[in-house]
Amino acid sequence: LRTLDQITVRSLLKHLDDKERYVICRRYGLAVEKMEEGGGLVHYDEGATLESLAKERGVSRERIRQIEREALRKMRKAPSGGQKR
Repeated sequence: LRTLDQITVRSLLKHLDDKERYVICRRYGLAVEKMEEGGGLVHYDEGATLESLAKERGVSRERIRQIEREALRKMRKAPSGGQKR
């Protein structure tokens, strides 16, 4: 079941732009693929706070919250997303 969950999450992440994908992966402690550095995964053991992401990205906590909210909305609406049929 865990493998199926991982496959589902990876497919949903493909519906996000790079900024949204990064925020979601960092907030929830998911592995992030580093495309610009020749591939590979960077693993995060725990989720990042709004504050730490805001400092890292040079934006406000509210902006990170908005990006996260929009990304989750996109993931829910994506084909095979979190909606029950």
